[in-house]
Formats: sequence, structure tokens, C-alpha cells
Amino acid sequence: MRIKTQTKQSCAQIFRWSAALPIVLFTLSGCMETTVTQVNKPFFSGINNAGGLRNLQNAPINGGEQTQIKDPRVINPDGTITLNSPTIRALLRHILETIANEEEDLFTDQLLSTITKREFTDRGFDPVEAHREMTLRKDDIRALFRGMPAGEFTPGVLMQNVGRNTFRLAIKGDPALYWSFIDVVLERGQYKLRWFGRQ
Repeated sequence: MRIKTQTKQSCAQIFRWSAALPIVLFTLSGCMETTVTQVNKPFFSGINNAGGLRNLQNAPINGGEQTQIKDPRVINPDGTITLNSPTIRALLRHILETIANEEEDLFTDQLLSTITKREFTDRGFDPVEAHREMTLRKDDIRALFRGMPAGEFTPGVLMQNVGRNTFRLAIKGDPALYWSFIDVVLERGQYKLRWFGRQ
């Protein structure tokens, strides 16, 4: 009988401790110090290309080092405009803008490649005619560019080297397109238009 009594007392003590344990833990947790640290990096900053199109502004050109891109369209103090196109994506944007703004001279001087200008001149045409031809085909150009919204960084768009510093961005499998590719030339770190075509 004595042993049974001790067992009952031990069980009662365990029950009291187990009932009090959550209260003790809750009290201790209130004494803990909590530190909140602000993190300035985006959630996916450790993953390559996780920032989507926003990261494409400084994406490498042709597998080279990352480049800090200037403002694509700069209005100079004297009122002239400088178009920066260190990526094909920037060039596509400039082409559309110069068509919409009817900026023939700006397009001819800064976006048309040297070799294309020479070809126009050799055939007896003013290179400005290139801009006029594109204006007539602006819907076809927009249709092509809709298929490559991020230029050379668009998934599924084929980019290939077709000559010295000359590259082709092509869309395959869309018979509705009048032009299915654009050829560009890299001149002094700036992409220029070679011309459009269909494969």
C-alpha cells in the first residue's frame, strides 16, 4: 500500500509539471529578443535572370561581360538626339519610334548600317528611302517585332551569326509574317539595321 501511495504522488507531480510546462514556455518566449533585419535584395536575386525583362537592360552582349547601358534616347543640350543601341532590343525600339515619329534623318544617320547606306547609294537611291520603305511596311515590322519583344533575349527566337559582326534574329513557323527575320550589324558597340527578309 505504501508503494502504491508513492506512485500516486509521483503521477500527481508529473501531471502538475506537465500542466505548468506550456505556461512556463509561453512566459519564456515573451522574454526572448526578436531582431528584424531588412533585406534589400529581391527574393529571387540569387537566381540568374530571375528579374525578367528588367534585368535585360544590363544583360551581356554576345556572351560578353555585363554592360551598363546608357539611356537609349538622349536629348543633348543643343536639342539634337542621340540613340544608343548597345543591344538588338534597343535597336528594335528605336526603329519603331523613328517610324512613329517620322524621324527619317535620325534613323538614316544613327540606325541604318554603313553597308546598307552604301548599297542604297551604289544603286542610285538616297539612304533616306530605307526609312520610307519601312514606313510603308510598318505593320509588317510590328508583326515581326511582336514575336521578339525582348529582342535577342526572347525565348524561342533564333539568333545566328551570318557574317562579320552581322547577326540574324529569326522567327520560324509563322507563315503569316511578311518578314520573318531582321539582320543587324554591330558597329563600334552599337547595333545598326542591315535589313529585313524572309526565310
